[in-house]
Amino acid sequence: MTMKSALLFLMSSYTAGAMAQVIYSNPPYLAEWQVQSSPVRCELAQPIDGYGRAVFSQDAGRSATFELDAFRPIHQNGFGQLVARPGSWRPGDSGRDLIKVKTRSARPSLQIRGDQVQATVNTLLDGWQVVLTEGDNEVRLQPARFTPAYRDWVACLGELLPRNFADVERNVLYFEKGQSRLTEEDRGILQTLAEYVQLDSAITGIFIDGHTDDGGGFLENEDVSRLRAEQVARYLESEGVDPASILVRFHGEYYPVASNTTPEGRAANRRVTLRLERNGIPPRQRETVVAYDRQIENSPPRLPPGLDD
Repeated sequence: MTMKSALLFLMSSYTAGAMAQVIYSNPPYLAEWQVQSSPVRCELAQPIDGYGRAVFSQDAGRSATFELDAFRPIHQNGFGQLVARPGSWRPGDSGRDLIKVKTRSARPSLQIRGDQVQATVNTLLDGWQVVLTEGDNEVRLQPARFTPAYRDWVACLGELLPRNFADVERNVLYFEKGQSRLTEEDRGILQTLAEYVQLDSAITGIFIDGHTDDGGGFLENEDVSRLRAEQVARYLESEGVDPASILVRFHGEYYPVASNTTPEGRAANRRVTLRLERNGIPPRQRETVVAYDRQIENSPPRLPPGLDD
């Protein structure tokens, strides 16, 4: 290889390498931070052109997270580095490494929690860019207009409910033999659930299923399970829950969760289960529903063969 061809090869290699880097960023004057507030979730996000979003979020009853959410596959499954980088108006500062992070090809591309989130926030509050470097990709968060949006986000955090959807999604109430009366503990559980349902607009269904042990006759057990489930539904309605979101079912001694041969098993079977659903089809519009512990037909209870003639 001649000196000239070697030089051309090195120049082309350098040019290809330089062109391979992809930077995802907004100009500082176009960067914006958007706050979305509700009693169950607070979000502080910066849309990034051609990439997706950078999102600080906190759900009720949970700790804060920071995510980079690429709307298409950009990153590899591996590691990257979060870097604090000064703006061009601070030429004397060289920047510093913040955190080594895991990256993913799936969404979200990056997620961190705890003290690492606060370190990222502090960097933006100081007016520095937060930059993810990963292979030939670089994602830059601009600090412009971050501080006032952050204040609004913190105000939202102060209004979050103490519980998360996962904390109230499924509940079981137990009953004494032949009884359908709610205890003080039961009413406390239902009050918490009702408060959450009325504040989370994504709740589309409350499925209430009544059960008994096998201690009585079929018709008696069916009636007791109905009374228990209806008692729960009425209490929720008295606490302000929309009746249209409630589906009541009763099954008598069918669908036991334990053996009826022991007192402990029978006590476990005398129950009403509640399951919340978010962003689903309203319960009265479907052919089947998922109860607390199994999928069942969304139709009235049926008598055993020979008893429905």
